[in-house]
Amino acid sequence: MNQSAGSILVVDDDIDNVANLSDILDDLGYHPYRAHDGTSALGLVDSQKFDVAIVDYMMPEMNGAELVAEIYKRQPATKPIIVTGYADEQQIANESNRSNLVILRKPVDIKKLLKQIEDSIKR
Repeated sequence: MNQSAGSILVVDDDIDNVANLSDILDDLGYHPYRAHDGTSALGLVDSQKFDVAIVDYMMPEMNGAELVAEIYKRQPATKPIIVTGYADEQQIANESNRSNLVILRKPVDIKKLLKQIEDSIKR
């Protein structure tokens, strides 16, 4: 992979998913930041610039689409990627007020996710 070392926010209420993905991203030279809910994620967004935010859709407090909408208000340059096993893409786009979202189905194909990250950072 030929990526610049981008900052990536990884948000999922599944602690193991966050740890595994963060470890992979770190091994590839990215700078992953971990959060397990929307409130923690927004705290990081307020203190750190992110190139990409990988956000699970189904989480307590606020879902991934709501979180993406809030991230966009605070950091419009951050490229969101939502991962879900539940919602349909149109529902997520409507809830996040973003029509150009990258939405990947769980279980996530890691090669596809890494390609999306690399493409997002290049743009």
